[in-house]
Amino acid sequence: MYSFGEGLPYVPPLYIPTERGAEFAGQFKPNEFALLHGSLNYIIDEKISGRADFRGNAGFGYSLGSNRPYLRLNYSHNQIVFDSLSIANSNSTSDGISFSVIQNSFAELIVLRVEHAFAGNNQPDRSQAFLNYRRLPGGDSFWDGSIVAQRDGLSNFGMTAESSIQRPLRGRNYYLLGLGFAYEDRQGNRSGEGVARFGIARRILQSGWSARLEARVPFPVGLDRSHLARTQIAVEFGHSLSWDSLESLPSVFGGPRLPKEFGIIEGIVTMENVGVGGTTVLVNGVPRAVTKSDGSFRTKKILAGTAIVTLDIRQLDPRYAVVGGFSRTVVVTSGLASRADFAIARFSFFQGSVVVCEGHKLVPLGGARITLKSKDFSKTVTTSYIGGFQFDDAPPGIYDVVIEPGSLTHDITPEMIPGFQMDLTEDVLGYVLKIHCEKK
Repeated sequence: MYSFGEGLPYVPPLYIPTERGAEFAGQFKPNEFALLHGSLNYIIDEKISGRADFRGNAGFGYSLGSNRPYLRLNYSHNQIVFDSLSIANSNSTSDGISFSVIQNSFAELIVLRVEHAFAGNNQPDRSQAFLNYRRLPGGDSFWDGSIVAQRDGLSNFGMTAESSIQRPLRGRNYYLLGLGFAYEDRQGNRSGEGVARFGIARRILQSGWSARLEARVPFPVGLDRSHLARTQIAVEFGHSLSWDSLESLPSVFGGPRLPKEFGIIEGIVTMENVGVGGTTVLVNGVPRAVTKSDGSFRTKKILAGTAIVTLDIRQLDPRYAVVGGFSRTVVVTSGLASRADFAIARFSFFQGSVVVCEGHKLVPLGGARITLKSKDFSKTVTTSYIGGFQFDDAPPGIYDVVIEPGSLTHDITPEMIPGFQMDLTEDVLGYVLKIHCEKK
């Protein structure tokens, strides 16, 4: 979120040193989809505002289901000194109502929020809209964009927009590029500027630990400067701190006190016998390595025992898949190297339905067992209740399609089932396998 006061951008402190008080917070889940939450703060500030007051928030959230939008309605009573277009003094408080729609999936996040603040202490009310989109195509790569727009009761208007992308450069190095702009209209006085972002990041020590150097450089856009965007040089160092349990925490930090409890996992990722670089490798769900240009990877300080090694395949062409699945179970031995190799290959997609002709009608055959086979491949699936089926992991080639007579109803004998042969050098969609139908 951007603030629209003086001396921006500005990050409000987590606490104000002159304040003291108490906070009570809690939440309640009436069912698996709903959440009630709230907090109440009693704040005493004798040095700046010279008063004591209550602040807090309460809200209700509801999920529409797995991988579907999450809705949230929230009420708050708090200071607005950090997020107002108008210059607000430290005594300014507001009663705010906001509504958010959040769509969060494995690889992307979308947030839309609208809010209105009813300000006190002779400060103008304000309305604000916020939209953010963030996509994680894989590993440490991301693309995000955000727009914030605000109008207050004095007809002041402000808007900021920004977008950035971080992509692999070479090995463990990543580059970041971004562009944005800021615009203000304070009672007819228009101002604004653009901002360019340049950065480079590198994963260090272990996967998850990273450092980034970024420069934000404003540039003119034909208006007076609003100073919402200022020249900045930022240095960041940190870790995502993602672990599944406290027991796995030592493997994240990898301290020297227990060296015999750790092993190594190494391997290679290939496609048509050529190494694939820039692919993220996860161990027990945590990113731990990125393949080199020759497809090899090596990650140290893995806790001894069973480990799940997984490829991040979100950037993979949908026509390709990992032979044998994108995860491997390996046994890590203390002080030794265990191996997990992956081969990526192109697969054909075969989707269709099975029907039987009854007079002039085509009747779907549910529960039919269909085998797709060639010299090196064989797989059997069962049709759905509407006769549908699909194969999504067959290597390109010519295949025989065999329907098991014993799985069919409608008094169909083996002699009624024709032979089928499919050319799956390319995907085949919507193919209908007809049984006991006259050829025209």
